[in-house]
Amino acid sequence: EGDEKENGESSVEDTEKVYSLIELAEKTFGSYHVAALLCKMDYTLWLRAGDAAMNIANLHSRCLSLPPIIKQDPNMRDEDNSDKKRFSRPEEYIQHHQAEKMRWLEEAKDDYLAADNIHPPGITVPCKLSNAHIHLGNISEALTILTDLKKKSLKYKHKKCDSDNNEEKVKPRSELEKSYAAWLLYADLMLRIGYECSKWNKGDQTNNNYMFR
Repeated sequence: EGDEKENGESSVEDTEKVYSLIELAEKTFGSYHVAALLCKMDYTLWLRAGDAAMNIANLHSRCLSLPPIIKQDPNMRDEDNSDKKRFSRPEEYIQHHQAEKMRWLEEAKDDYLAADNIHPPGITVPCKLSNAHIHLGNISEALTILTDLKKKSLKYKHKKCDSDNNEEKVKPRSELEKSYAAWLLYADLMLRIGYECSKWNKGDQTNNNYMFR
């Protein structure tokens, strides 16, 4: 019993530490988001705001694997625990962090989209936007982004080859081809699509995404 209590106290402390990290992460997001709104054409600010929002979503996801901090007194007012989220029941704790995770994923997606609309160089922003769509279950949107990246990569490669008169030179590799992280993201998406299609064919049609029909 002593070990269980000790482990329980340690786990609750871990939850409190994550709450502190969430508070700091929200302040970081606020700073970048306000700066991005003031300098709307600076894609790096939107990108950093999106990264901060994604970090907050990951922290809420982490909370789902930690024990909740339950109110000792059910009649305790919320303002008495404004700095630390305490809940009357574990179900409230889970629902809260699931909702917050999705809310911050949506925020990350919106900020990455704002950055992508400025047409930044490279593939970092489109890949992060696609990743946010995957986490939100927007499979068709993620596939469209990565497919467009792949097409642009092939066009770039053919253009470079045509402009190079020396046939002995090694064919140039696009940024997409050189990015193992981007290809892993694309592979993960293909696996996700295959899994969802398999579920759909078996009659498990819980995913409302039209692309699986």
